[in-house]
Amino acid sequence: MDVPVVPVPPPAGGADVPGPVVAILSQTTMAATRPAMARSSRSLVMAPMRPPGIKPGAGRDGLILTFLETRVTPDCAKKRWIPPGRGAQWRCEPFIREVAMQVRRVMVAGALWAAMGASAGAAEGGWVSLFDGTSLDGWAQKNGTATYRAEAGAIVGRTAEGSPNSFLCSVKEYGDFELEFEVKVHDSLNSGVQIRSRQKTAGAVGADPKAPEGRVYGPQVEIAAAGAAGSVSGYVYGEATGRGWLTPKESLKPHAHFKNGQWNAFRVVAKGPRIQTWVNGEPVGDLTDEAIFQSHPKGFIGLQVHGIKKGTGPYEVAWRNIRIRELNE
Repeated sequence: MDVPVVPVPPPAGGADVPGPVVAILSQTTMAATRPAMARSSRSLVMAPMRPPGIKPGAGRDGLILTFLETRVTPDCAKKRWIPPGRGAQWRCEPFIREVAMQVRRVMVAGALWAAMGASAGAAEGGWVSLFDGTSLDGWAQKNGTATYRAEAGAIVGRTAEGSPNSFLCSVKEYGDFELEFEVKVHDSLNSGVQIRSRQKTAGAVGADPKAPEGRVYGPQVEIAAAGAAGSVSGYVYGEATGRGWLTPKESLKPHAHFKNGQWNAFRVVAKGPRIQTWVNGEPVGDLTDEAIFQSHPKGFIGLQVHGIKKGTGPYEVAWRNIRIRELNE
């Protein structure tokens, strides 16, 4: 869920907020919030507009949700209110979480999108959310015994001792596309996102002959914590293809773009045999591989929880704000 912005002066603590509290949700977030039942709230006022000072396309287009009756917990006073960097806006993390939970509780997406004449699941510019924020609908697990759950607006994968690699895979397959997501991974865990991938069948082309049938195989965008030399996140690995890294060795240079213990933004553009990747806005990989494109012109998206040995873990990796748009031209 998007981070709400609270444009009110810092209160003394523990009292009612002296003014309206504004939570800004992007169109993508609204599309991703699928309510079981739309509800209304007398304390909620909505307006389909762009927040002042936010440029078009900055990721904050959508709705302004104003809560007229919201309390600030005493915990905010203890932690103090922290300026976000510009203007007179203030933030308090516990309060932000409280507002976000209120947004989820009133389950506004269905009702507000209907009011705006938009359909749930559709997003501006062809973007579609792959995760509804509350369930694993549209996903299916393949391989391994790691567990996946929807929690706090993210998909969280948890390792299982002795399990091989596990994958939570999109039911739908994609060919040419642009994919964006955010990920946070334990420093001791390796992970990745499969693209254009599939499960091995008898006589499958491009699969490791040693891999068993049913094994997930295909291009994987690497997710790995940074070591002393940096991180290899964003480079492309050939999961169960028998080829190892698809990114050429001379291009496989550790970088400093990945931030350990934090949410990291990834962008992937797959168009024909070319796969480009970015980590936190910085270009990382630019791979053209005709062979992998011939064997994998399209396939599912897969969220990997890497296998671990017995006696280790458990470790977790989480993904959020997963969205995709197909490139048909």
